Amino acid sequence: MLKGLSFEKLEKMKENTEVRRLKKMRKRSFHELVMENKRELMTNTEYLNQLEEKLEQRFKQK
Repeated sequence: MLKGLSFEKLEKMKENTEVRRLKKMRKRSFHELVMENKRELMTNTEYLNQLEEKLEQRFKQK
């Protein structure tokens, strides 16, 4: 099957396969980054809520 293909065509096929692999990897990485950012956002929100509670307590004490 591959005997009839020129070296250039084989190289192009190899290149296209690598491009497809990288695109899939990039999509997966993008999804992972989005999920990580969502987790960080929740953590930041929790932190801000704690700060708000502390400020309210200090205000009530004064």
